[in-house]
Formats: sequence, C-alpha cells, structure tokens
Amino acid sequence: MFKRNNSQLIKASKQNMTTHRQGKSICCCLLKPPSSDMDTKNEEISTRSRDLRNSTCGEIRYHRSGGKITPTTSILDGSNVYGREKDIEVVLGWLLKGEAAINGRVFVVAIGGKEGVGKTTLAQLVYNDDTVVTAFDLRAWVFDNSKDFDVVSITRTILLSVTDACNFSDNLDLLQVKLREKLSGKSCLIVLDHVCDLDSERWDLLCQPFAGSEVKIVVTTRNNSVPPIMAAMISTHQLEVLSDVDCLSMLVDHAKAKSNFDTDPKLQAIMEKIARKCKGLPRAAKHFGGRLLSTHYTEWEKI
Repeated sequence: MFKRNNSQLIKASKQNMTTHRQGKSICCCLLKPPSSDMDTKNEEISTRSRDLRNSTCGEIRYHRSGGKITPTTSILDGSNVYGREKDIEVVLGWLLKGEAAINGRVFVVAIGGKEGVGKTTLAQLVYNDDTVVTAFDLRAWVFDNSKDFDVVSITRTILLSVTDACNFSDNLDLLQVKLREKLSGKSCLIVLDHVCDLDSERWDLLCQPFAGSEVKIVVTTRNNSVPPIMAAMISTHQLEVLSDVDCLSMLVDHAKAKSNFDTDPKLQAIMEKIARKCKGLPRAAKHFGGRLLSTHYTEWEKI
C-alpha cells in the first residue's frame, strides 16, 4: 500500500513545490508590507518556515536548548525502535566475541553517523541488552558534554557508576587509583556518548586505570577523527539513515495514530509525505510525531 502511493505522492509533491516557489517569487517582487503589523507577521512566518527547514536537514538540533545540549542517559525512552536489528547484531558481535585488549590497547567499538541518525539509541540498546548485562561485571554510561574531553569529569563519572560512593574529589590521581582498584579482575563496559573532540594524550590518560582489566568501550561520535585516536580494534560502525517505511512506522508510533492511520487513506498519504521529509532521521520522525500527537489528525495536512 505504501509503495503504491509513493510515486503519486512524490510527483504531486514536486508539482506543489514548483507552484509554491513560483508564487513566492511573484510575492517577493510585487508586494511590500504596508505596516509594522505585517512586518511582524512576515517575520513570524519566516521563523516558522526556517524552523521547519532546519528540522528536516542533517544538522537538526532538537535536543539543544538555549545552546546547551541535553544530557543522555543509559535508559531507553520506551518507544519502539525500527530498522536497527542488523546494527545491534553487529555491535553486539564485536563486544561479546572480541578480545578485551590487543597490545595493551583498550578494545573500542565506535558508532558514527550524522546528528539525529540514532547513535545514542543504538548505544542504549546495546548497553541494556540482556547478553551484555550478563557478560560484564560492571557497566558505566558517560555523557561527554565537554568540548575538550574532560578526563577528570569522565573518570569521576565512571567511578561513580561502578561504586556505591556518592562523592569523590577532583584529584585525578585519587580518582584513577580508586578506579583501578575497583576494576581489578573485573569486566567492564563503558559507553562514552557524544565525544566531539579528542587527542591521544587525553585518551591515554583516561585509559591508565584500565590496564590489567577487561574493559571494553563503546563511543558515539560524529567526528571521524576520534576512533583512530582511540586505536579502536574495530572500524567505526557507520550508522545509516532509516528507510522511509521505517520512518513512517516511527511517525505513526509517536503520533499514536495507528487506528486512524489504518482506516483513513488520506491520512496515510499525509503521513507518508511527512515521513519522507524526515530524510531517514529517527529524531526527526520523533519530533514530527510529537507535533502530530498534539494536533488533531484533521489538521495534520497543515503540518
């Protein structure tokens, strides 16, 4: 049903977009706002249009607020995940079958890909997988909100995750000594989420307490230069965008529109069109699904 409607919808969409562009050119050339009220309205429309364009491009920032990045956690949000079965299988295979370290280097699996493609979600799925929970004695989730890979903060977070203590000092030596003692003879999985930048000196410093322990690390990053610095034992697993069908499934799921979607062909066509605008990005599908959820389905065509 989806495939049959797609070609017609794409053709109609292109025609509508062409008409819209032509109309916009005429308006820009011939009309001038006569009042400050009209200026304000035009500015509001322009802002909404810009927000919509930004929400469908590769650099979406739905998780940002006031320039700050919302931290992630190891807890899944409870929503269904689509189209990632093979990705989970690959990363789990590397983690559960690979050696803990080679030539003294920590075993690292890097998950790469553009913003909004689902790197954190994949890391969460792996982190909470039953086989991983059973395979590792200890686990730690670290969200790296620093621009310069703050070794002290990351070490403290790992230590807090694997101990019952509530507080530690900022003294890196004390932190690393305690962490080495805690990891001794144990297997530990560490997720470093959202690593933006790194150099070999800081990486080597972070890994000092891991010597002699069975530590494996999963890192998520958009920076392709990060994994080589970590000397990852496995090449980066590049996460690809979802298919339009999987985006549509996520959209229907987050909009909680299953009953209406199954019985209304017009609604199906509208949601298929919105799904294509998500450009395969799960975060975009979640975002638009939330917008649809807060709007009556009879108004969805406006979105």
